[in-house]
Amino acid sequence: MSWTTNLKAAFLLSKYTLPWLKKTQGVIINNGSELGLVGTANYSACCASKGGLVLFTKALALECAEWKIRVNCVCPGATETSMLKREVAHFPDENTVRSPIVDNIPLRRIASPEEIAHVVAFLSSDEARYVTGAVWSVDGGTTTK
Repeated sequence: MSWTTNLKAAFLLSKYTLPWLKKTQGVIINNGSELGLVGTANYSACCASKGGLVLFTKALALECAEWKIRVNCVCPGATETSMLKREVAHFPDENTVRSPIVDNIPLRRIASPEEIAHVVAFLSSDEARYVTGAVWSVDGGTTTK
């Protein structure tokens, strides 16, 4: 599922929207993950597919530059989403899972979805009109260690 969801879907969506994007000079923002930047035990499929998405973003940015289409990738870290809630719900005490996650984040907290959305909104805007091929870590500093 990771390959299909994380990489193949982005590839196909880009492929089939490129004719329209060429006319509109649109923006592609891929949803990566901190797991696409670092390896993590027990998440090898996710790491591989998200890592592939990071390099797909860079290659596609170069291919699309002639049409003024910007392509970037946002790589969130731990974010307070339903996916995170499902992962920690398997444990009798959520704090036994949340505490090590938070302890591993230099800013010592989990991101809100809105914090990730603000970066996506910026990259979508004209304020970022000179940004392409970039990979934005939005992970509270986790991947800088």
